[in-house]
Amino acid sequence: MLSFGDSGPLLMMCYLCNLVYDILIFLVFPLQSHILDLRCIPEALPYFVTPNAVDEDSVLLQQLPHWAACSITQALEFLTPAYKGHPRVMAYVLRVLESYPPERVTFFMPQLVQSLRYDDGVGYLMNLTICAYVNTLVQVWLGKH
Repeated sequence: MLSFGDSGPLLMMCYLCNLVYDILIFLVFPLQSHILDLRCIPEALPYFVTPNAVDEDSVLLQQLPHWAACSITQALEFLTPAYKGHPRVMAYVLRVLESYPPERVTFFMPQLVQSLRYDDGVGYLMNLTICAYVNTLVQVWLGKH
């Protein structure tokens, strides 16, 4: 057992902070060096595409065109203001949503419409929302549910 003497709580906190830092360094840096191997794992995406990565315009965002498609709900999370409508992130979201059948994307129409308020004018979301809306109208008109 570790003993920290009279200033135990403070030293214990410093020890734990250093331990957590060492663990994070051990986990993060080796993963970044294997980014090409991780592109086929969509579940790894939230660890690399973060609001900080967007703020810094990280070189990791250059891997998004090659990244495997994530779930629709994960893609919708990238439409929040924290990701600031970054062009690479928006292009990835559009590619993901287009990879799913229109019926599945139409289910998320309210979230897509809500995210239009954060669209920076590039029009990624507007184009997708209009296409999904027209598809929904055509399906209703033709009697397909």
